[in-house]
Amino acid sequence: MYEVPKNLDWSFMFGKELIQVCYGKYKTQLRFDGGLCISIEAGVAHGHADEILGKSNGREQGIPSLIGLLGASIEHIQVEGEDALVLQFSNAHVLRVLKDEEPYESFSISAPGELTIVA
Repeated sequence: MYEVPKNLDWSFMFGKELIQVCYGKYKTQLRFDGGLCISIEAGVAHGHADEILGKSNGREQGIPSLIGLLGASIEHIQVEGEDALVLQFSNAHVLRVLKDEEPYESFSISAPGELTIVA
């Protein structure tokens, strides 16, 4: 629906520890300390080094491998083109949130005192 914002200052997410992973029928939520929440309704790819640990096209239930991110903190964020938001964690895991081509929201990010980011 919307492009992934390229020129956004993502630093408000750095150092936030993942404390909860919530799976729903069509949505996965990652909840971090400090009230940061990432709601994902699109595809994701979760990996470590050169290995894919889990993958979802967004139309299926959440991938179990995301549990491996619990207790890890966001260290770096990168936008890849217009199609992916890449989060690198303190445990060397990487999560790619993929933008959907359909006319629906792919993900949203909310945090106290910050704008809600929707792509």
